[in-house]
Amino acid sequence: MGPTHFFYLIHPPRPTFVHDATPDERAIMGAHFVYLQELAERGKLLLAGPLLDGPGWGIGIFKTADAAEARSFAE
Repeated sequence: MGPTHFFYLIHPPRPTFVHDATPDERAIMGAHFVYLQELAERGKLLLAGPLLDGPGWGIGIFKTADAAEARSFAE
């Protein structure tokens, strides 16, 4: 079986998160960005980014062998 693509939608902890993230939350977001870069370099992440015209959600499209692998990336 060939690769499968999964759409990932992440919700921020609160609607104002983009504007009022704490220093600890910003550090977590920095680590999140590094993790996404690593997935992209491995060819496992095709696209990721924020949805700018909504409540601050983020999206990603994973290229994986199966749903379990996609779930492991999201976790």
